Amino acid sequence: MEKQGVPKLGCGYAFAGFLFAAGAALVGLADQIGARVIGLVLLIGAIGYGVSVRRIVAKAEAAERRKVEFAKEPWKIRKEWLGAAIESDDHKGVWGLVIFALVWNAFTLPMTWMVFADPKVEPAAFMVVIFPLAGLGMLAAAGYQVARRRKFGRTRFVPASVPGVIGGYLGGVIEVPARVVAEADARVALKCIRRVTTGSGKQRRTSETVLWEREERIPPERLQAGGARTDIPVLFYIPEGQPQSDWENANNQIVWRLTAQAEVPGVDFDTKFSVPVFATGETAPPPSAQEPLLDAYRVGRLEEREMRSSGITTRADGFGFDASHLWGARAVFTLINAGLLGGLVVLMLNDGPVMAWVVMGVITLFVLMITWDLWRSGFDVRIHGDEVVVRQPGGAELRVPRARVKEVRVDKGITIGTTQYYKLVLVGREGLPEEAARPGETFKARKLRSQWAKSGGSETLRARMAEEPGFEIVFAKHVPGSRVAADAKARVEALVLGRG
Repeated sequence: MEKQGVPKLGCGYAFAGFLFAAGAALVGLADQIGARVIGLVLLIGAIGYGVSVRRIVAKAEAAERRKVEFAKEPWKIRKEWLGAAIESDDHKGVWGLVIFALVWNAFTLPMTWMVFADPKVEPAAFMVVIFPLAGLGMLAAAGYQVARRRKFGRTRFVPASVPGVIGGYLGGVIEVPARVVAEADARVALKCIRRVTTGSGKQRRTSETVLWEREERIPPERLQAGGARTDIPVLFYIPEGQPQSDWENANNQIVWRLTAQAEVPGVDFDTKFSVPVFATGETAPPPSAQEPLLDAYRVGRLEEREMRSSGITTRADGFGFDASHLWGARAVFTLINAGLLGGLVVLMLNDGPVMAWVVMGVITLFVLMITWDLWRSGFDVRIHGDEVVVRQPGGAELRVPRARVKEVRVDKGITIGTTQYYKLVLVGREGLPEEAARPGETFKARKLRSQWAKSGGSETLRARMAEEPGFEIVFAKHVPGSRVAADAKARVEALVLGRG
């Protein structure tokens, strides 16, 4: 794995020296007051820039010394994990987003006004309106983050012990310097995330993949509030086999993220922390599956209100699943599609080049597929006598014998932001009928059947067919979070298999 060394930043020092020399020359040699003012600004900027460069180098050097000192305790290398409490990551990037949004709008709004004020403007130029709209969206997002910070203050996580242990526990308390009056269950989650950064400059992209997660719910009345503060209890068991925290390679990191969220009047509560999780060798037995880790955590199934807000509807003979909770993503992708289609129309009206048509067409098709999936994601599961009937998007129905259902499986789906979404699959018992294909069979099963028929009844292929699930039918998509997915799975298993 590529490691980060101590940055030398020789060019940084050289640039600071150049600024200082230029500023000193203007102050000492220029006759005009304006030139001297510019020289003074350059001097101040050079000093500030040099101090910043030195701080970056000093911070990296201190980290390198801690690497040697704490070679067997890597969680002590990061300065933010050395104290009694870990500060939240909420403040990171907020003011940067505010400044960027202000600068963006300062450039794009006048440019847009000039375009609309020109009576001879070409129709294609009106696409420029996308830029100020994006800027206003960034400004609104930044304002929301600032309002949240002012409402709840700087939260911190006080761990019971450092680090969290793979094969053991991560516990402690999230301290909020404000009262959190939740309208529904508060959600506390721990996630293991792989952050991968590719490209450079304008092509630099960072993606996050959730490798493992666990979520607990706390009823509003169990939040520990005293005066003008709220304490949120944290306790998670981390199963063995998970990767430990790793930040050595900035382009390929393992981050353990602790989050707490609650719906409150006005701006919702939402905080997150990067926490240390390592394999120390000091393992502990896992908790009982039937009991919560803490008395404060909710026992049993989620409330119907929360299931409905996750796109799950309970009926007398089954369940309905849709992506209505992803209304924001639906709206965004619909607007993007409208803009792309508008771009295609502009290209058509202005006889655009073929390459532009091809690129715009491919992008439009890709975004259209995502939008179609978000809007056409309505599933329905019902019990009709001895059959399980799954109605998929578009109205197609798949009917399978209830006795042939083996289990309900939870698979990972898309990730939006830091939320992992899941899909639920109805899995049939092993052993494919040899005479004909059945509803819900996988591509692999159909391929094996075809090979078996062409082979004249190969016993080897027959044995492989017997090991394959009878069917795999997706009956829910875009279920948010592991807790909701686990609850939905339990409900369907209780209905179909009589479990729970």
